[in-house]
Amino acid sequence: MANARNKIKPQPRERHTNSIQKGDEATLTQRIGLTQRVTSASSVPGTLQGAYGGYGEWLGCAIEKAGAELMQMTPLERINRRHPTLWLHPLAETHPLRDLGVEPDPTIGLEYYRRFMAASESRNDDPANVLLEFLRKYPLEFDCSGWVLYAFGYLVLGYPRPRDCESRAKRVFFHYWRATKSPKPAKRVQQLLRMSKASKILASPHVAHCRRLLRWMDKAAERGIPGSKWFDEYVRSHPNMCSCLSELNFRALRKAYVRIARRYGDSPPPSAVVLEAVAAAHHVSSRALAGFRADARKRSGKSQ
Repeated sequence: MANARNKIKPQPRERHTNSIQKGDEATLTQRIGLTQRVTSASSVPGTLQGAYGGYGEWLGCAIEKAGAELMQMTPLERINRRHPTLWLHPLAETHPLRDLGVEPDPTIGLEYYRRFMAASESRNDDPANVLLEFLRKYPLEFDCSGWVLYAFGYLVLGYPRPRDCESRAKRVFFHYWRATKSPKPAKRVQQLLRMSKASKILASPHVAHCRRLLRWMDKAAERGIPGSKWFDEYVRSHPNMCSCLSELNFRALRKAYVRIARRYGDSPPPSAVVLEAVAAAHHVSSRALAGFRADARKRSGKSQ
């Protein structure tokens, strides 16, 4: 009897589990197969209708229409479509940066939205700190994020525990109005205005004339020509020079050339000298201007 009992080892739970796994694998295989058929059929004209009849034709038209709509959308509109609760919107028509083409970065609004939602569900993180950090660091993106209206209402009304969150509600209310009345956002707007104008100058064809002049400055320094005589010598040797190389601009480039040459110890790159001269003329740092241009290129790349 003992041997007989040892031979009998029923495993109904394992068999049941294996059957469920096989069923799931079969369903998954069917789904993958359907996706592959639709994808491959959509890449070959006329095959969707043959494979799925009228429904395939409708599906192909829907895919084509959705793709065309996505290509015409701005990055802000695409994120709003994927995350409808963000309520992102462009700058107001009266905003001074609107005419200069400066737009908020929608990915920043999405990042802080996710952080706020995660902090709201966490016992260790404070969603008020996330919201106030968003207001302090990115006022432009903050003004264009509609979800912050509901977030502030959520905090000021004391949710999720109105009886226990009164002090947090008062803190959020106080810091919001202090930041709103602060002159820092206005100064930031003025800085963005100056950097936007400087970026347009750096993108103009006159920059090529400045680089040509800087290469001439390298040769003039090697020949031992005093810097105070560079402008007169350049005008004499280039009678048909562009009007953009006025004496004022020439001095600004020469000043930037001398400043940058100290960093490199040799002939400085013309692009770095032009960046330094344009940044100084618009009262911004060259590092901030370079970062502004890099962000602009990144946003334009995402919009392609």
